[in-house]
Amino acid sequence: MDLNKYINKHGTGYIIKKGIIKDNELLIDTVVSGKAQLLPNSVNLTENHIFDIASLTKFFTSIITHKTIERGLLNLNDIIYDIDNRFINLRDVTILDLISHRIELWTDGYLGKASSKEEFYNMLFNSKVKSRVRTYVDSHYMILSILLEKIYDLPYAEILDNEIVKALNLKNTSFTVKDKSMAVSNNYELVNGKIIDNVYPGTAHDPKARTASSFGIQVGHAGIFTTSDDLMEVLISFIDNKEKLLKSESIKRMLMHDDIDTEIKQILYNFAQSKDITIPDLNLNLNELFLHLAKNYNDKEELALMIPKTYNYSGTRYLNPISKRNDIPLKASPKTIVFSGYTGPIFLIDFEKNIIILIMTNVCHNSKLNRTERYDMSVKLINEIYNDIVTTN
Repeated sequence: MDLNKYINKHGTGYIIKKGIIKDNELLIDTVVSGKAQLLPNSVNLTENHIFDIASLTKFFTSIITHKTIERGLLNLNDIIYDIDNRFINLRDVTILDLISHRIELWTDGYLGKASSKEEFYNMLFNSKVKSRVRTYVDSHYMILSILLEKIYDLPYAEILDNEIVKALNLKNTSFTVKDKSMAVSNNYELVNGKIIDNVYPGTAHDPKARTASSFGIQVGHAGIFTTSDDLMEVLISFIDNKEKLLKSESIKRMLMHDDIDTEIKQILYNFAQSKDITIPDLNLNLNELFLHLAKNYNDKEELALMIPKTYNYSGTRYLNPISKRNDIPLKASPKTIVFSGYTGPIFLIDFEKNIIILIMTNVCHNSKLNRTERYDMSVKLINEIYNDIVTTN
């Protein structure tokens, strides 16, 4: 495929790994193209470069949470307050609420602007439920990592090392980067018309993770650095049946999800009523109903934003019945997940067809695209790669 239409329009460089199991053999293809950095100096991207994977950190936290469930130390229905009574307002919030983004949490103040370790923890421990609307919230996974620390009586960075890094013999996965010259740059991002040039290679792009790290805290929503080889090893463990990381029943549990079709249908019917739009056929499927309402209201974007993203019990996205909100390639099987990080890395696993796609890139470096534009291009790229794979195989 031609990456030139993406390079410097989306990311400055790409490492793309494609994995597929054919005749019981794992085949991996790797493409490296473009730059790790353009400013202040041009640096060619190599397979050894280390990426800030941002929200893909959540996937690691999810894995550790499900390993903890395997050991009988945790249950999806456990109450947060019962595990750690410092979370005084979370007396009816469960592990499942956090891991699948079932609710919206709120903190008194922005964690990224905490001025001390004590203030950071005080904000987090006083988290409260803002609404029971499904909402993707970073603090869900920050809290999960704190709970894991409580259970194992270890800092989260050590838990990560024990449960994933050592289990898979990963070489370059950590919250810290020893050789910052090998870190891909997320610097020189244009935000609200201003250049953000103080996020140096090897420091977390996410402000909350960066602030926490400055206080000696590592949290489970963002901040992990890794290479494409290491991350590919994590993804391969989900389809190779070797159970190096998780047992098969844990992987099945991670792929479970709530049935939210009724919830989406109610959102659409409420929208129709509020906009006085007639629904001519009550037998329309959800996507047909969405398209009918969007056409008659003439604004797909407003309606689309009301539809929740679909998150399963691993916090990854699965097929959304509303095409406007779907990230999964149309040719993919229903047993497909996809997940992305703000800084650019994105992965897909099709469990039925045994396909893995991993894209490592640096969309925040020297970028003028907004978050939505970056994300849309990431989805377009992963769709294009997936279609190439199924066409040639």
